[in-house]
This record gives sequence, structure tokens and C-alpha cells, in this order.
Amino acid sequence: MHSCSYSDNTLNSTLDSISAELLMSDGFAAKELRKYDEALSAFTRALASQPSASTVPYLVIEIGALLKSKGSYDEAIALFSNAQKLPALMCNHPLQQEFINMIAYLRITKNVLLAKGFSLVAFSRIPAAVVAEIDAEYAEWNKLGEAI
Repeated sequence: MHSCSYSDNTLNSTLDSISAELLMSDGFAAKELRKYDEALSAFTRALASQPSASTVPYLVIEIGALLKSKGSYDEAIALFSNAQKLPALMCNHPLQQEFINMIAYLRITKNVLLAKGFSLVAFSRIPAAVVAEIDAEYAEWNKLGEAI
């Protein structure tokens, strides 16, 4: 059984949090300049630097969005799956559900692309009709989840 308390009140974690915040700032600046690989690198390093519990969800979401946008669906799925096990998120059930939803959307995206013979392309390069099919399949999946 795991505990839902998460403590980050030591000096080292305070320094790590400051480092994570600086890296996050670098990531947002790079993203603003459309330097997505630099942004991904900064956000990934920030997550690895033991950020504060309140920062972790934002980093995971930013990294996941960047991975999705470049077509790295498997990496994004792994990120969201692993993030659910992070101490900062273990008891945040609404956020865990959101990550489950993101995983489902990414898996549906990947499966539809592969079924249609597309390579795993950047999300922005997926034809609108295929995105509509992905969205419809996700909506159907979501209805099934609500019925349970």
C-alpha cells in the first residue's frame, strides 16, 4: 500500500525545484520560439531534476504534448503511463484519469494511423478526415468508459 503524502521540504529538493523552474522557463521560452526539440529537452531535464509536486503535472503534460506533436506516440504513452506512478501524482485521481484518457487517445491515434498505412507522422500532418476518425473512435471509447 502506498501513502498519498508527498514531501519535498528538504534543502536539496528546494534547490532541485529551483533548477526545475529554471529549466521549465527555458522550455517555455524555446516552445514560444518554436524550438520544439529544445523545449522537449528542457522539460525532460526539469522533470528529471526532482521538481516540486505541484510542477510535475505541468511538465508531464508539456512533454506529452510535444511528443504527440512530433509523432512520438509510443514515447508519449510511456510517459503518461509512468507518470501515474510518480509520488506527486499517485493520489491525484482526477489527473490520473486525465492521463488514462490521454493514453487512450494516443493509442487510438497510433492504431488508426497504422491501420490506414500511415507512418507515425507528426500530429499536425495527419489529414483532417483521419483526425475526425480518431476523434470519433475516442468519443466512442469515452462513452464506453462512462457506461461502466
